[in-house]
Amino acid sequence: MKEIIKRTFSALLSAILLYSLISCAALREEIKETKQTGTVEAIATVPEETTEAVATVETQHPETVPDGYYFNEYLGTTREKVLNWLTAHENDDYYLGTPYGNPDIGFSTDTCMRPNGRFANNDPYMTCTGFVIDVLLNSVNEGPERDAMLERMENMIVECEDNGWMYDTPYFTDIVNAFFWGAFAEEYNDGGIMTYKFDTVEEMLDSEILRKGDIVYFSPDTMPYGFDVNGDPVDIYGNTVDSHIGFYWGEDHSGEDLFWHSINDWYVDCPLKIFEGGYNMISPFASPSVVDYILVIPLK
Repeated sequence: MKEIIKRTFSALLSAILLYSLISCAALREEIKETKQTGTVEAIATVPEETTEAVATVETQHPETVPDGYYFNEYLGTTREKVLNWLTAHENDDYYLGTPYGNPDIGFSTDTCMRPNGRFANNDPYMTCTGFVIDVLLNSVNEGPERDAMLERMENMIVECEDNGWMYDTPYFTDIVNAFFWGAFAEEYNDGGIMTYKFDTVEEMLDSEILRKGDIVYFSPDTMPYGFDVNGDPVDIYGNTVDSHIGFYWGEDHSGEDLFWHSINDWYVDCPLKIFEGGYNMISPFASPSVVDYILVIPLK
């Protein structure tokens, strides 16, 4: 009797092991096929009751929750802090109405970050990058935290120059030069900073990926059609080739055409809207010269 039980148990155990081996082989083959066919096949293997939820995540603004390194993380601030500072001044003249930087006194952190709110009676001037820098610095506490952010901004120039990311003459070397911001955001950490590139404003707005407070950078068409009296390249309209930067100010994922920026009125003409008077404003998107592409730098 004991011998019969042993044989029966042994046969049962062999059957179980054989079934397990067949199942594992089938599972390995399924995984192999899934890797070859990509995400769509992977979603198809989700249990039926959860497939709808996964599909929603895949199709609804997937760009807003990517894996990557965010620019504000490098600087040491948060989207919430930036929004808090900007929102506190969207209805006053702390920034709004500040005249654009004065070319007669040059461009530096001393001359490009002079908003009405601090220099109303002492030659207020602000450039596009000066505005962005001033907002970011004021989003953190004065003292060591702000000093650390300023040091990181200055390191952007070092990284750009040491790694040869500045493929065109950027006019002057200072953190208020937006060319360095665009190059750094694209190249730093082997392109690991989260950015999204678009050919036109319409394409960018139609994507609905923008959230209020995201930084938007305009990279100009650097193919010169001529040169001005200073020897600087100009675009097809005669505008000095220049980059531009500011904050998206529409509602999240709405595609609203609202941009908070400082822009000048020195230019002759441009496909994008140019407004009379050079100052800090909330307006439809505009750029000072013909655009090559647009870079969205989302904040987290």
